[in-house]
Amino acid sequence: MLALNFILLSLATFIGIICGSFLIIFFAFDEHVKGEKYFILMQRATIGIMAVFLIYTAIAKSLYLNILPALLLIIVAWLTYKNINIHYIYLIFPLALVFSIKDTFSLLAVSTLIFFYGIVAGTLIVREYEWKDGLVNCLMYIYYPAISILLYFLLPLFIPNL
Repeated sequence: MLALNFILLSLATFIGIICGSFLIIFFAFDEHVKGEKYFILMQRATIGIMAVFLIYTAIAKSLYLNILPALLLIIVAWLTYKNINIHYIYLIFPLALVFSIKDTFSLLAVSTLIFFYGIVAGTLIVREYEWKDGLVNCLMYIYYPAISILLYFLLPLFIPNL
């Protein structure tokens, strides 16, 4: 995959958290109280689907590096069961994105799941604050595409078959 394609994919993938915050602020700000339990359920379901998908691609498509982010997702989700910390989950997502780069289908599936998780996480972040503070807090997640891009360029130096 070309570097520019991966940079654009990474930016589009991690913009989901900002889309989710705008979605809840401008279209359904009063509905976030009623939908909170569903957003939390969707957040956990997305983590589970991504972990299962990463394990599947590790076994079926011989992308054995995908086991590492899958196990990290399971461990972090299990340790923070009551209140999933979005920062910890978002630190694992760049690994999942970079390790899925050998297969186009798995890369698109992982990036779509990260985007969907970002929409759900953005609504939950705005829920905790007033809408202006929630929007600023969502913008604090903007450095995760940079982590993904750095991993794209640095990991092949350490893992030659990536």
